[in-house]
Amino acid sequence: MKKLIAISSIFLAVSFNTIAKISEPIHQASGCVTASFIVDKTGRAKDIKFPEHHPKDMFLEQAYQNITNIKHRYINDDRRTIHLQFSTDNSWPLPIECIKGNSKKEQQQEIDKQFLSDAKFTEIKKAIDTKFFLPIYQSISINQSKPIKKMNSDGTYNISSTIRWEFNAKQADHIAKFYFKPKYASAPKVEMKAFSINRNAKTGQLLNHSDEILNYIGQRQLIITINLGKHSKRIYVGAPLNGDAFCAGDIASKTNFNTYCITYQNKKGQQITFENIQETTANEEKVSTNFEIKNTFLRQ
Repeated sequence: MKKLIAISSIFLAVSFNTIAKISEPIHQASGCVTASFIVDKTGRAKDIKFPEHHPKDMFLEQAYQNITNIKHRYINDDRRTIHLQFSTDNSWPLPIECIKGNSKKEQQQEIDKQFLSDAKFTEIKKAIDTKFFLPIYQSISINQSKPIKKMNSDGTYNISSTIRWEFNAKQADHIAKFYFKPKYASAPKVEMKAFSINRNAKTGQLLNHSDEILNYIGQRQLIITINLGKHSKRIYVGAPLNGDAFCAGDIASKTNFNTYCITYQNKKGQQITFENIQETTANEEKVSTNFEIKNTFLRQ
């Protein structure tokens, strides 16, 4: 076990791998796909396009199977558009982008009222949005190594790249200290740093409302997306987690989580591998990254 030297006189004996990687969600997301296509005289869909899909790329295969396995009524050669929704787990709400008209406005209002709805909490919510998350969004630096291609026996490629990141978490830490007693860890040899907010480690500041404050923070996930053509992978660098161990566990849904973890530095990096990539994509597409704070207005 590698020892992680703690900040603020806390000492943690945990593997640096514990803070290196937050597990993928164990629940299934919900989402939607807008598809357009032409129906031929046999009733089959052709020239299928997907102008919108939320979350990005997640339900394209299911949408394609849905459209191609159904015999459609032929009317003319005009392009038609349909909106498909996919819901596999009630614990994951339908993205607001998937909701249309007045219902979308109503849900947005409901989200706004979900936590810290009293007027007296307006400044707290503003501080969390603009001083906790916005500096992260503005300061994050992401670097990737030159991709390494390895040809497989079937002619496809495995393409690997190491992703490194760092952002300024001082203000987020400062806000957290008003309501909780964060724990810290660093692994100097691999240049990793993280801190964790535990629901049960509360201070005297607004003690009766600290659960709501953490729930408000916990609706955000800090995600680095790595793209290669139509393929994508994600690294969660901040998220609400199940479990009490330091920055370890599965990503939680809604308010059912124990800790919120932020890995704000990983200079050694995390290797991402795209497997079985076709030669055309391997030769013509570049690996790229983007950062998103999910479920908040602070997004690209």
